[in-house]
Amino acid sequence: MLEGQVAVLSSGYLSALESIELLTALKKSRLYRKDQNSYMLYPNKKLPLFIKKNNISADLVNKSKLLLAMLSAGNKEIIYKDLTGDVHFQNDIINSEELKKKLESLTDTQLKKYLKEELSLILDIYEKTFCHNEFTGRANTFYKYEGLGSIYWHMVSKLLLAVQEAYFDAEKNFAKKKELKKIKDFYYNIKSGIGVGKLPGEYGAFPTDPYSHTPLFAGAQQPGMTGQVKEDISTRFKELGIQINSGKILFHPTLLSMDEFLEKEDIFAYYDLNGEKQKINCGRNSFAITYCQVPFTYILSDTNRMIVHSRNDELINVDGLELGESLSQSIFSREGSIRQVEIFLDKNFNNEL
Repeated sequence: MLEGQVAVLSSGYLSALESIELLTALKKSRLYRKDQNSYMLYPNKKLPLFIKKNNISADLVNKSKLLLAMLSAGNKEIIYKDLTGDVHFQNDIINSEELKKKLESLTDTQLKKYLKEELSLILDIYEKTFCHNEFTGRANTFYKYEGLGSIYWHMVSKLLLAVQEAYFDAEKNFAKKKELKKIKDFYYNIKSGIGVGKLPGEYGAFPTDPYSHTPLFAGAQQPGMTGQVKEDISTRFKELGIQINSGKILFHPTLLSMDEFLEKEDIFAYYDLNGEKQKINCGRNSFAITYCQVPFTYILSDTNRMIVHSRNDELINVDGLELGESLSQSIFSREGSIRQVEIFLDKNFNNEL
């Protein structure tokens, strides 16, 4: 299941190389859906017909002296044979505990003798017939919602977050440049498969709307404010390089993509702390966002530095990419004393140029 891969990626247990190996295997696995460039909760499978369920295989029956003796004697307390010759457990045996109670209540002396030797064998045959222990808590008997063949979008966003965590863990552990690049490529490939990166015809719905799942036979289903939104917001901040350390805002843009930067001049519109619409001219090789309703403009440059524009038009020059605690707290509190922050990034900030 995809939850397992997400859990181990998030654990911090894997090295950069091991994370790459896992992600490579994941894309080659039956969890991957090429049509959506995304990952199912668990692989699709063909379900048996109803009449094929509760059929004890002949090989399993022949392993048990007890079951063979019961069939020979026509004893139907535990199992019975139908008109076609298939053997089944009785319908009132709903779990292994009920089976054990029935077995222990047998009165036939010869059957009780076999039972002493075969109790664990019979319980094992019951489990192999129904596979109760394989139940994962997820739907594995239908094809919608979180069912077979479905992409569960919240889990895909959790995968995205886990890969992002693996990237920054690898960076902290001084992974090789080519390893970081590989994890970054996986990250953006997974992101491109999520709805917001698709056309409506491919997604089957408005790409900016959150949906629960996409089954094999239809577009996105079950709209609603799913938990996926939380992961997507978290990963987006880290993509932009925004991190908080000891109450201070700092920018660590190594995961930032060059695709974010404008190829030609454009206008960024936003609403300020007073709810009034404002506009900022963004030139080529720049882009803008808001953080705590304060506009942050990213600009490619020759050095890493920042310029903070105060409400009274004072300019505060900051060397490097970390805002001081007082400036950061002013932004967090939305007190309105900071009008804009310009972030000048060394054009080699992520070694892609």
